[in-house]
Amino acid sequence: MSVFYLQSEYSLLNNLIKLEKLVETCKNENYDFVALTDKNNLHGLYKFFMLAKEHQIKPIYGMKVSVDLGMEESGFLLYIKNQTGYLNLLAISKIIQTENRNITINELIDLQEGLIIISSGQDSVLDRNLFNNNIEEGLRNLRFFKKSFKQFYVGLSLSNYEYEIKVIPALVSMSIEEGVTLLPLQRTAYLNKDDELYFQTLVKIGNSEDPILNEGDLSFKSLDELKYRFSDYSFVLDNAKKLADSINYELKFPLFEMPYYQSSNLDKNEYLKDLSLRGLKRRIKINNLKDEKNYYDRLKYELAVIERLDFSDYFLIVQDFVNYAKKEGITVGPGRGSAASSLVAYSIGITEIDPIKYNLLFERFLNPERKTMPDIDMDFPDNKRDQVINYCYNKYKKEHIAAIVTFDRFAFKSSIRDVARTLNLTTSQQNILVDSINGGYADEEDPNIQIILKTSEKIVGLPRHTGTHAAGIILTQNDLTKTIPLQSDTENFYKTQWEQSDLEQLGLMKIDFLGIKNLAIIAETINLVKKTNPNFDLNKIAFDNSKTYELLRKADTNGIFQLESAGMQNVLKKLQPENFEDLIALLALYRPGPMDNIDLYIQRKKGQNYENLHPELANILKPTYGIIVYQEQIMQIANKFAGYSLAEADILRRGISKKDLQILKNEEKHFIESCLKQGHSEEVAKNIYEYIVRFADYGFNRAHSVSYATISYQMAYLKANYYQEFVIILLSNMMSNDKLTERYLKELIQNGYKLLPSDINMAKEYYQITDKGIVLPFNLVKGIGVETSKKLILEREENGLFKNFMDFLIRTNKILSNANIENLISVNALDSFGLN
Repeated sequence: MSVFYLQSEYSLLNNLIKLEKLVETCKNENYDFVALTDKNNLHGLYKFFMLAKEHQIKPIYGMKVSVDLGMEESGFLLYIKNQTGYLNLLAISKIIQTENRNITINELIDLQEGLIIISSGQDSVLDRNLFNNNIEEGLRNLRFFKKSFKQFYVGLSLSNYEYEIKVIPALVSMSIEEGVTLLPLQRTAYLNKDDELYFQTLVKIGNSEDPILNEGDLSFKSLDELKYRFSDYSFVLDNAKKLADSINYELKFPLFEMPYYQSSNLDKNEYLKDLSLRGLKRRIKINNLKDEKNYYDRLKYELAVIERLDFSDYFLIVQDFVNYAKKEGITVGPGRGSAASSLVAYSIGITEIDPIKYNLLFERFLNPERKTMPDIDMDFPDNKRDQVINYCYNKYKKEHIAAIVTFDRFAFKSSIRDVARTLNLTTSQQNILVDSINGGYADEEDPNIQIILKTSEKIVGLPRHTGTHAAGIILTQNDLTKTIPLQSDTENFYKTQWEQSDLEQLGLMKIDFLGIKNLAIIAETINLVKKTNPNFDLNKIAFDNSKTYELLRKADTNGIFQLESAGMQNVLKKLQPENFEDLIALLALYRPGPMDNIDLYIQRKKGQNYENLHPELANILKPTYGIIVYQEQIMQIANKFAGYSLAEADILRRGISKKDLQILKNEEKHFIESCLKQGHSEEVAKNIYEYIVRFADYGFNRAHSVSYATISYQMAYLKANYYQEFVIILLSNMMSNDKLTERYLKELIQNGYKLLPSDINMAKEYYQITDKGIVLPFNLVKGIGVETSKKLILEREENGLFKNFMDFLIRTNKILSNANIENLISVNALDSFGLN
């Protein structure tokens, strides 16, 4: 036995029940099925599918909608009966979510195939007609719905006593006379009756203007409570069971394929091979690389793995949009994550990190013994990221690419203020209460404090509203409109209704397009440098530049990626980096956990003696002075000492990092057995295993560290060798951050630079270098933002410099207010007019 119209947290700001708790409670209460019916969205559908499997309870998938009847609206519950119904519910959800409107009755009629349609109780036009004693209109609507829908049912809701008295007898009688089956409804918005106040507060947080409708008791009901509630109409519970027994639909998904890359006449594998060989040949020539055989052997091995795992399209797609970015003059990050471990990625221009030079392991990126989707994340300047994404949208079309939804969830501290706003208190009173709670001195006897605390506890973790994943985009050959639920991201682009974790389980290809401000700074600095040094090429800078290491040793790293914090600057002074390896290690060590080893690393670097755990580990740990700093070192130890293949070593690394006791025990047994076969004693093998387990949490991805150390070094190089250009661009990119702007300006003054006022005839919307000093931009003047700055500059460019104060006043009459002019005077921007 069960009822329809159960809802979860994904009925945003209208439900207190976590989805997992709902399914778990239904199972514990011996419900026959769970009919999930969240309002206007399918956010929880995939999670519901997985939870129902886990708890072994029958799922019925649905959605609550309001339908536009022309002159009024009516609520309906839509449930999926078969695959056609799933596709139609996707289409209905997409209309609601992308067009921000209700579906029309005609649209519902057109999309009804495969759907079970139930009037939704109190907000149904049928119930409303009868509540208003408009029996004839109610009968006309009932007959219209029966005629229009192939599988139409009338929902019977008994949660509101007034409705039960005025509506239910007539609704039951009318439905039976017209031959329409009745079904039991129990809209479920909270688990316990005592939660009603907290539910009403949650609704107020979402909609503080409108009064809360009295829908009656919306708490979860046990089977006994349902039997009692529907005792006068017990036949509807039998109807529910019959209908549920007739529904045997299980969510079905296609094999999601990545887009097919359209190349020349060559197939994808041959084309990738051709690109890689030509690219590697070019890299070898440009960089004068030695040991060519090693490079070509590695390339051959990687291409074979990529072809066997069927990932050629993936590499070709990424290189295509990276190649587009480079052709458009967009700076691309040197690499990110484990992708820098791939020689194929380096050869075809996806990364700028030579994995052989830096001893990076391909298996850390793509394991030939585990088919998991490659993870190539790309960094672009934050002001150019959207341009690259737009290229992909245009190339692969709207139905095959989408952003990924995220949920902003209530946190305890923020929820305290949200709840306080719903009370009939002044802003001042709200602030006093919130401050007293956050400060730990609240009067817990105060009824307002009690409401705030109890409600906050109830709503913590619930989704408040949707957002967009900061970087992730999914790409697929499949038509997304026919496979997963979608909503709008921007005017022209879709966003998934399902979170990243759901999409990953379905095997959808995700690529992270990250916008990095530091890359914008690098790109703009290079453009400025090229005005005086047109042949400058950042990719050809020396990584042993003495000025750069002098800057690093002095910790003169304001504005430098990853090296700007006070803590990092302190470590730089102690470490005194001498080469690029020092910088790579520093970025890997400067994290919670590994940070404890920084002093030991520095001491050993400066000559402190140490012993390796075993002579065979010496070469592996020598670059980091006997300390495991990188995950790759764990793999190398397993490979060298226990005879693991690098693919097996990666599986070991993944396994022990989970800290699951059973996994640790199984891996230890395998590791020791493998060591014994290599001729090592059990005692030594156990010591080595315990050693790598101890450092498993601390080890950092070396490929990622090399990639980010490259950006850090590039910025340090620019600052050390092109200080003026670097600092001008740095300041121009940080104008919205007052704290950093003040810090950078102080550094300029300390380095002997004179700061010139935002002169009305010289200043622009960004900083400038002149013979006399650094000209501050208009944007720093209070009240003059970007748009006003642009108007001032345009006026000056079109009509010449301002000749005098009167000329200035006349020409800026429609641009500046009196307050703007006073602010310009106060910062000496008008001094060139020679007036006091």
